[in-house]
Amino acid sequence: MDMKCKLAHPDRRNIVAEGTILYSSSEQIIHGVPLPADCYKVSIGKTIKPAAFLPIQSGEHKTVGEAFESFVAWPKSLVIPDSKVRQTTSNEHKEKQNKKEQKIFTTVTQLKTRTHTRSTFNKKNIDLDDA
Repeated sequence: MDMKCKLAHPDRRNIVAEGTILYSSSEQIIHGVPLPADCYKVSIGKTIKPAAFLPIQSGEHKTVGEAFESFVAWPKSLVIPDSKVRQTTSNEHKEKQNKKEQKIFTTVTQLKTRTHTRSTFNKKNIDLDDA
């Protein structure tokens, strides 16, 4: 699933472009170079500061403007996911957490019921043995 984002450099307060994070399950290569572990592969779809230097320059591209509509490596710490996407992800996380909590509650309730049933059964057996 690809995700819209804002791209910052040299810090998160300085947005230089908007783009898309491209996810892949396999090892990613950009212009013949393996993607560093601390970077996302992004495509720049809109330049805000075209003269800004890329945080990780390749032999082909040095500035945001040169990398427009191309793939580049961008440090994860300088990628700001689109708030709409982040909200969806947050809601999905909450739903998963609620399901986990419900499953735990159901399991605990079932265990309590079993323990109570065993306890009642044992008390009845003890009473019968004492008679």
